[in-house]
Amino acid sequence: MSDANEACSPDLLALTDSLCRIPSWWRPTDRPGKVPRHNEMALAEQVAAELSKCPWLDVSIVEAAPGRPNVLAFDGNPAKTEILVAGHLDTVPPSDGWTRAEHSVQDGRYHALGAADTKGGIAAALMAARNAGPTRGVGYLLYCDEEYEFVGMKHFVEHHAQVRPEATLSLCGAPAEIMSGCRGLLEVAISLRGHGGHASRPFTGRSATMALHAILGDLATWVAQHDQPYRTVLNVASIHAGSLPAGIRFTGGPPTTEAIPNRIPDAAWALLEFRTGSPKVTSRSVRGVIEQSIATINRDQSLHISLERFDTRQEMPGFSSDLNELARLPRPFSRMHKGRCAHPANTGYIDVALISGRDGTPALCMGPMKGGAHAPDEWVDLASLQSYHDGLVSLLRQQAVP
Repeated sequence: MSDANEACSPDLLALTDSLCRIPSWWRPTDRPGKVPRHNEMALAEQVAAELSKCPWLDVSIVEAAPGRPNVLAFDGNPAKTEILVAGHLDTVPPSDGWTRAEHSVQDGRYHALGAADTKGGIAAALMAARNAGPTRGVGYLLYCDEEYEFVGMKHFVEHHAQVRPEATLSLCGAPAEIMSGCRGLLEVAISLRGHGGHASRPFTGRSATMALHAILGDLATWVAQHDQPYRTVLNVASIHAGSLPAGIRFTGGPPTTEAIPNRIPDAAWALLEFRTGSPKVTSRSVRGVIEQSIATINRDQSLHISLERFDTRQEMPGFSSDLNELARLPRPFSRMHKGRCAHPANTGYIDVALISGRDGTPALCMGPMKGGAHAPDEWVDLASLQSYHDGLVSLLRQQAVP
């Protein structure tokens, strides 16, 4: 990493690099692809060790689920927390397609899995905690499983109700922009059953695949009508379809189907993810659209398509914070964000929305300049990372012990 930008301190770069070298991606082995299991514990222990270098912090590791750690640190009574600094420990799994060497610095950018999302921000916060000195009214939440099931944040919200900060700063957020809200997240799986028949005689069956195609078209049209206050989008994350073997039943997950070219497919399953920008987009309303679409498909037909299962996997609220309530949080970072604001219609889901939903707590989601999250060549800009660290130090010193 000899090409390191002088605008970033060697210590901050070294800490970022050390965190990124600790694998913290996690995926159950029963998912497609049989990816080996890792977890966040090794990283959590390293993060806890760094925070423990601040003797004024009471640091603990709490398991949100077996092997799934949250790191908590408070400088006093957790119930008197004014600012909660939050960031997630996990990353998406490794992928192919990298054109830059991992753990390298090129053109002022540090490249590594997790550099942008969100280990660069965590490194800046850990170092800022030490450099700012003793504080009062500050808490830290470094949590697991942001990328998949939100186990860590859900556990915190449920089991630490006494921690009700005046404001939350999420280290995971827009790159060098002020982000004070996000859309919600809705994930549903639908299972359709049709009727098998001979492919040369379409009237002998009802294709579940064709029905799914029509349903997705109706959903796309409906979603486009729900753009207030923010644009709603639909992602068809996965489709499994074909002929259902004898004795196989729908279970909510991808069904075991067979590809038989001369048979009309009688089974279709789809995983649908909505980024909900309107309060009218709910699990219940989506199901209503699907049922109406099926009713139209079945009209005047002797063989019917049926909705065998409708499984809601996630239904997470969005949030919107009044910038006036957050005034003192973005101010120390003004040299970095220069007043730029990220529109929620163009951003991902940030699970600090669960804290805001519980308490009405305003939240600022902002990281350093970065890019490539969830993709090859992920990077964080080192000059921006240093500026982010400096902003964190300035913010924490507002909470300095008298």
